[in-house]
Amino acid sequence: ERDEYARFLESVTFGVTSSELDQMTATSSATTKGVMSNWITNQMDSTSVSMTSHREYWRKRLNPRLLTPKFLGKSDHPCDALSKWRRYTFTQDDCCFGPKPFYISGTGPYELYFEGVIRTVVAKEDFYILDEGYSDYTFNQTWGYTLCRNPHEVVGGYILIVLENEACVTMRNPEIDFTGHTHLLDHILYLNETTNPLQPIDGGWFDGANNGFLTSYDVKDPSCDQIPAITEQGDEHIFAQVPDGSWLVFCPRLELANNIPSMPLFDGGKST
Repeated sequence: ERDEYARFLESVTFGVTSSELDQMTATSSATTKGVMSNWITNQMDSTSVSMTSHREYWRKRLNPRLLTPKFLGKSDHPCDALSKWRRYTFTQDDCCFGPKPFYISGTGPYELYFEGVIRTVVAKEDFYILDEGYSDYTFNQTWGYTLCRNPHEVVGGYILIVLENEACVTMRNPEIDFTGHTHLLDHILYLNETTNPLQPIDGGWFDGANNGFLTSYDVKDPSCDQIPAITEQGDEHIFAQVPDGSWLVFCPRLELANNIPSMPLFDGGKST
């Protein structure tokens, strides 16, 4: 009987749960067919079971990166609840689709600028070529370095960059850090983990550390009112500091407009 209920739920739901199976098997006063029939009737009765939408659920949780507005939606705001933040500098969006140069300014510490926008400041001893034969290499401040392979999206993960001689060499993905260099930034948020805990994500597989976080609630910071509502390509990245002194950078994600039965869009969602 329990197997029959499991097969039934597998065909009419998005997945069988133990609680649903327990509830159906506990209904001993009806036949198996009657239990299934009653379940379907209840599902169709909005006074018994509230209507849900798989599409609404999916749209609300859809969160691919979105660096600039597109016809399908806009990016979320760094002060929104569940905004995403990361510790590492280079992402896979920085590689391989057309020339995307980054420049290294200074002789140590280095200021890294990607497509003209500051990304991080890194100590000389933490940013060097790992390959043999390059121990004396000096970074060229006028050369536009590019990534020749997708980077590992963790602090200390491998990145491969193209040198002037077209060699593809290995380095480490640096950590976001502006300690002592806050004058380079227009906007700095301070994330209070006491009132707004950061939920760790993207963690553990490389160095045991968490490399990404989600805010639990809306960020309450005076700088929020000064940050543009929509991120455009080429805008300065939004950085934040947490109580332990470490730094994070905001990762804009796609935010679709609501389009549910109680709040339909005029065009049915075509524009989003």
